[in-house]
Amino acid sequence: MTILLLVLAYRMCDQCFYREPVIAGSRVSQINTKDQFEEEVKKRKFVVVNYTANWCPACRSAGPSFATLSTQFVSGDVAFIKVNVDVGKDLTDGIKSIPTFKVFSDGKEIAQFVGYNEKGIREALGSDRKKQ
Repeated sequence: MTILLLVLAYRMCDQCFYREPVIAGSRVSQINTKDQFEEEVKKRKFVVVNYTANWCPACRSAGPSFATLSTQFVSGDVAFIKVNVDVGKDLTDGIKSIPTFKVFSDGKEIAQFVGYNEKGIREALGSDRKKQ
């Protein structure tokens, strides 16, 4: 019984104090309000959003890959945003599972992926650019 309590206490502390690894050159911004989100969408051609939570193991594994991807798009027309679903609840319309990734172009959603899909995100960013 004591071991079970220790394991549960460890997991609770691990979730509360989790800090995502720092990726050098990451361009991911934390967004918590609808106003912040709308501002980013207005000033950027593309916005890639990672809907995540600290307690989600799949989100934890996707976060560093998402941050690394952001380092490869250095032009100012692509923004990489992270929305914590427990904090930015007014930004989570239509999110039924996490991690979910959405790609917006000119304020309109052009792609959505449940789970990290780097190839899909790259294709969504590239395919819209070819239409121009």
